[in-house]
Amino acid sequence: MELSELRLLYCVMVDYYGMNFRSKSRKRPVADGKSMFAYIARKRGAMLMDIAQYMGWRDHSTAIFAVRKMEDLMSIYPVFKKQYNDIVDEYEFRQAVGLFAEC
Repeated sequence: MELSELRLLYCVMVDYYGMNFRSKSRKRPVADGKSMFAYIARKRGAMLMDIAQYMGWRDHSTAIFAVRKMEDLMSIYPVFKKQYNDIVDEYEFRQAVGLFAEC
């Protein structure tokens, strides 16, 4: 996954949730959004180090934790699975249409 694809995914998530996920906030909605970003990016083939660098995390271990956290949340709460499907659908639509990341 290239940097432009990470940027597009990030913009889709900002539009979907209506908040900035690159902040230092550790509040639940922001933390869950960061985990969702890492999970989707990893499922789309991004390397853990690329995810961590894009999000401003110290190293790839934070991305590993975020992906595992989202896997756990999705297995328990169906709302996260719906959010995942909505975000991936919008990401694929924007990619197919050729919309560029502007957020």
